[in-house]
Amino acid sequence: MSDEDALIPDESLELSGPLDVPAPEGEVIKPVESRVRGMYREYFLDYASYVILERAVPALEDGLKPVQRRLMHALHEMDDGRFHKVANVIGQTMKYHPHGDASIGDALVQLGQKDLLIDTQGNWGNIYTGDSAAAPRYIEARLSKFALEVAFSPKITQYQASYDGRGKEPLLLVCDRENHRLQWFTMDGAHVRTMAKDLRRPCNVAPLPGGGLVVADLAGRITLLDKDDQLVCHLGDNPEPGLRAQNGVPREKWQDGVFLSPHGVCVDAHGAIYV
Repeated sequence: MSDEDALIPDESLELSGPLDVPAPEGEVIKPVESRVRGMYREYFLDYASYVILERAVPALEDGLKPVQRRLMHALHEMDDGRFHKVANVIGQTMKYHPHGDASIGDALVQLGQKDLLIDTQGNWGNIYTGDSAAAPRYIEARLSKFALEVAFSPKITQYQASYDGRGKEPLLLVCDRENHRLQWFTMDGAHVRTMAKDLRRPCNVAPLPGGGLVVADLAGRITLLDKDDQLVCHLGDNPEPGLRAQNGVPREKWQDGVFLSPHGVCVDAHGAIYV
């Protein structure tokens, strides 16, 4: 077989990839080369889209990137009320996010500079002057009281195995308001399963004592789910569609025991529901 014969594809083989790749002026592209070029273009676009959408852009649901969620989880595992060296936090996070210490450290500094989820100690730089933070071995961090209260709820959080199966990382429960569903996602943003559907614009959830959830349906009702995610009942169901999800309803149209637009809900230790 000659070298030219080796470049001719076997017609019995089904090769994927576009065949209409234009050749540069003065160059002749063999059929196999055309297919390989098409495959490179297609696969590179898929990978670039994954990196941008699943790793580089903060999620609409919580404003965090996957690396930042994993940082929060690592800090929660390490939490003992004291500050931890950022270098140690980076090492703990790499159990869940093996993409290099520099990217993890930068992501933690960005969280710490916002002064909401992370308590900081040391020189963390300045977003207004552009000064960078000190090296990870010199600065310390821990979860803020706000983060411990809001971001982690063992009563409703579910977990899945980490990338190597040696640890557990939490899933995200998302209120899919426009599609009337509660959905579980991984920290990478991949859909796991639908927890509940046929809701009415859910916008907030709270765990019930003994299991189950209470859901604030923005369009005029509260929904109770049992520990198996099955519907128990609706509370305060508004029978008038024109008065649901409305903030400007005059007082004379208010009705006792009927909700207009519940935005939030919480439950105390005795099971009392506050809307």
